[in-house]
Amino acid sequence: HQNPLSLREADVARKVANVLATNTSVCTSMRGPFQKQLGVIFNEVLSVYKTYSELCSSVVASDGAIAARRSDVKLMRSVKRQALRLLETFLDKAEAEDLKQVGIGFVQAMLDPVLGDYAR
Repeated sequence: HQNPLSLREADVARKVANVLATNTSVCTSMRGPFQKQLGVIFNEVLSVYKTYSELCSSVVASDGAIAARRSDVKLMRSVKRQALRLLETFLDKAEAEDLKQVGIGFVQAMLDPVLGDYAR
């Protein structure tokens, strides 16, 4: 979807979460060889995380703290968690020699979106 607001739709968010969960399951089964797949989708996973983070923050900022309890915001936060779960699973299952490369590339790229999320 080109329009980030379409990501707020429940059906779209559920499908995104499902794709992330499927990749997490594949990562669990494949272990180290999943690095090639993650290399292909990594920027998109980070983009999904960042977009849903911004959407959650904007909804809460405009509608107040009570918005955090709404089902649409809970679903968006679920997508964020699933994106982090995929990255966490990969780091957990990666081979020791792959972790050096991962540490340099993937983890550094994750710092800004994830830590920025906690600063909000």
